Amino acid sequence: QAEDGIRDVERSRGLGDVYKRQGLSDTLDTAPFFIASLLLASASHGIASLAYDAWTAFTAKILFDLATVFKNAVVSVMLFRLSRDSFVKNYSIATGLEFTSQAVGLALAGVIVKLLGYEGGFILSSFLLATIFALALIGIGWRGRVVRPRKSVGSIFKGGWGLNRELWVLALSGAMLSFGTYLSHGFIPPLYFTKRYGLNEIVLSALMTLHRLSLGLPMLAAYRPIKLLKRLPPSAALAIPICVEGVSLLATPFAPSLLTAVAFWLPHDLLGASIWIPLRNEYVQRHCREDTRGLDTNKVSLVILLGGAPAPIVAGIVAEKSIGLPFIASGLIVLTAATTIFLFYKGERPSEERILNL
Repeated sequence: QAEDGIRDVERSRGLGDVYKRQGLSDTLDTAPFFIASLLLASASHGIASLAYDAWTAFTAKILFDLATVFKNAVVSVMLFRLSRDSFVKNYSIATGLEFTSQAVGLALAGVIVKLLGYEGGFILSSFLLATIFALALIGIGWRGRVVRPRKSVGSIFKGGWGLNRELWVLALSGAMLSFGTYLSHGFIPPLYFTKRYGLNEIVLSALMTLHRLSLGLPMLAAYRPIKLLKRLPPSAALAIPICVEGVSLLATPFAPSLLTAVAFWLPHDLLGASIWIPLRNEYVQRHCREDTRGLDTNKVSLVILLGGAPAPIVAGIVAEKSIGLPFIASGLIVLTAATTIFLFYKGERPSEERILNL
C-alpha cells in the first residue's frame, strides 16, 4: 500500500471522523466517489426520461454534471495510486475506452431513438448505468476507508492554493489550452461543416462519430508514442503534441475541400489530444503532494475548467464574424499554450518548501 501512495489505512469510525481528518478523496477512499458517480448518472438519465418541463430537465442536468465532477475528481488519483509506473498506460486505455464507447453511443443513438423513442433511450441508458453501479459496488466495494494524513484540514486550506511552481505552470497553461480548444469544439464543428459544406444530418453524424473515434481509438495505444516522447525534456514532450493540435485546428478553415478539411481537422485529436491528455495527467500527479493528492489534482482541474468556461460565448461571437474564425483563434491560442509549457515547465518535482501560495 505504501508503494501505491496509500498510507496508514484504517477502518472509518464514521463520517465525522473522516471530515475531521481531511476532505474528500484525500481522506475517504476514492472508490465511493467513483461508485457514486455511476448512481448519479443513472438517476440523471432516469429523470431525463420524465423531463416534460424545464425544471425536470434542469434537475437531470445537475445530477449528470455532479456525476461527471465526481468521476473526474478521482479517476486520475485512483489510477496513479494503483500503479505509478504504468499510470500513462492505464489512464490511456481507460480514457480511450470511454471516448470510444461514446463514439459507439453516438453511432447507435439514432437507431435507439427510432426504436425506443427519446424516453426509452434514456430509460435504457439509466438501466445500463444502474447495472454498472451494482457491479462496481460488488467488485470495488463501498469500503469507507480513510487515509491518515500528515496534515489536518485546517493546515491544508490555511496556506491558500498551495500549489508548487510546476503545477501552476500546468494549471495556467491548461486554462489557456482549455479556452483555445473549446473555441473550436462544442457546437462549432457541426455548425462549421454544415454551413461551409452543406452536410446533411447523416453525414454530419458520421463525421462527429469519426471525430470521437479519432480521440478514443488512438488513446488506447497512446502510451507507446508517449514512451518515445519521454526521451525528450518534459517541456518538449508535452509541447509537441499540443503544437500538433494547434496547427491542425489553425489549418482546418483554409482547406479547399471537405476531404481536405477533415484530413486537416482530425489530427488535432488523432496525433494531439490523444497524447497530451494522458501525459499532462501524469505530470500533474507527479507534482502533487502525497497527502493532498486529490486536493492538488482538483485545484489544477478547477483552474483549467475556469479557463475554458467563457469559450463557448466567445466562439459564438467570433463565429458571427466568420464561420472559420473560431478555428483560427483556437489554433493560435493552443500554440501559445504549447509555447508557455515549453518555456516555463521544467518537469522538476519541487520540495514542500517551494509551495507557491498565490
